[in-house]
Amino acid sequence: MCVDGSDPAHLGANWTRMEALFDVAEFCGSLVCAHQGARHRQHFRAAVLLANEIIEDCVGENVPGDTLRQLQPWIRRLTEHREGLIVERRDDLEDEFQGIDEEQSRFRVDDPPARLRRYRNRMDRLMAGLYLGSTARDKEFLERLLSSPAVVSANKSGSARLVSLARDCLVRLNSQQEALRTRRPLYAVRARVEAALSEGHKMGLEREIEFKRCLVENEAKLVLRRLHEARLRRDYSAFFKMVERAKEKFESYSPRLFPEQQRYLNALYLMVARAYIDPRNLTRVSADEDKCKALLRRLLGLKGSPRLPRDPDLAWPPSLNVKRSFNTYRQRLALTNQPLEILWIFHELCKLFLEIRRYDLARFYAKKTRDLSLESNHEDWALNASHVLIRIELAQHNRNEAKEAAVTALESARKLNVYFLEDFYERAIDYIDGLDFGRLSDDDSIAARRKLVSSLMTADMKPSMDLLLRTMESVPARRRMSVMPGCKPKNQKLGLPTKRMTVRSGPPKDFDKESREALLKKFAPSKKIIGWLDFDDYD
Repeated sequence: MCVDGSDPAHLGANWTRMEALFDVAEFCGSLVCAHQGARHRQHFRAAVLLANEIIEDCVGENVPGDTLRQLQPWIRRLTEHREGLIVERRDDLEDEFQGIDEEQSRFRVDDPPARLRRYRNRMDRLMAGLYLGSTARDKEFLERLLSSPAVVSANKSGSARLVSLARDCLVRLNSQQEALRTRRPLYAVRARVEAALSEGHKMGLEREIEFKRCLVENEAKLVLRRLHEARLRRDYSAFFKMVERAKEKFESYSPRLFPEQQRYLNALYLMVARAYIDPRNLTRVSADEDKCKALLRRLLGLKGSPRLPRDPDLAWPPSLNVKRSFNTYRQRLALTNQPLEILWIFHELCKLFLEIRRYDLARFYAKKTRDLSLESNHEDWALNASHVLIRIELAQHNRNEAKEAAVTALESARKLNVYFLEDFYERAIDYIDGLDFGRLSDDDSIAARRKLVSSLMTADMKPSMDLLLRTMESVPARRRMSVMPGCKPKNQKLGLPTKRMTVRSGPPKDFDKESREALLKKFAPSKKIIGWLDFDDYD
């Protein structure tokens, strides 16, 4: 059952709503739901055929043409009665989607349990290093071994023995650590160390910390400068790799050594937002209209010429390991409450969901990114979120939604007062208006060739040709026009049917082999029978 408060752009809910309306004989509403947001035309075509079939089954084929007109009063009365029943029960229904975004979401922002787990793990490593020394590495190895799914192998007895030994060793190390901690508590150790320090030693430690702060800040400035140089060179593959390293490096320093950590991280996130925007500058290729249009297609996520730059060169690098990226961003999202970092993570989640074709989740996080960026007054990320929405809607062939996202992006570009962005999104709106979605969705090249071949056939040959084309549908598309089921091509030399089942050419010719065979054939002994006459030679 579909609730009125659900997302109207959700394709799964739309299709469920269409089926529910079809089951209660609401064919008009069913067709409207099948047409809205449908990715392929065959969905709408299937809904029309279903409605026609039901009407023919209910009314019949051999009835007068005004039968439906005569039954219209009864249909109207039944419709009013059914709507009255629905209105009476609507108040009793519960919203099954209430709270689903907050409770069932896998990606939670600023999750206290995740922060607590991270704090406990860090303290466990610290205590193990303090009391166990170098044996703490063995303890960390055993913990990773027990939590790894690869510990279970085909040798079940060996795996069970390995797990049992690892658990025994881990229990022994934990007992040893607890015994040492009981003998020498942490507060007593720290009190002795601080009492042994003199005033001069303390001042020396403070000066050393100040020196380390200067070194860390200079290193952070150098990292940002290198990132900026990579962005100016348009080396986006190296840029995004350096972004991950820079973030890990900035977060590895303690707040005592790096008090300006958050300011540098915010500068990093803003630089990433600008790097996503830079490739949309079409003024460099504005002289060549064809190249400009092809580049626009690539930036909107549509297929273009293979000679144009790849996606990594257009600041849209694919993920090498999607599962690991999801785990990384989930952990980062649970441990942060900074708006710019949340916007960056949401944008990366949109890209990952778009890459694995989970368009509903990609659309959800794109809209969430846009709303949060507008609330926090970060137009750069609002523009990037609108651009991701354009790519999502174009991937699902939704013209109106894509145009609406492009208009929103144009408004953000005007707020940023960047000329080339305004030009890009004006071109994008015009291009979306003239885009042929039918050619992108249903009418592929194979279907177009089939229609052309069928139209060229005469009336008596069309059934046979349609049967042949339907038979070829069982063959994969890459071999569909090469395999001929049920056809035996003739050998042109002998005039007899051959055993070949394909129209593809054979392997490439070996001219050296053919020349050797011709030479041997020339000097080979004659196989003619003496006294035999072939009268075909005298025709």
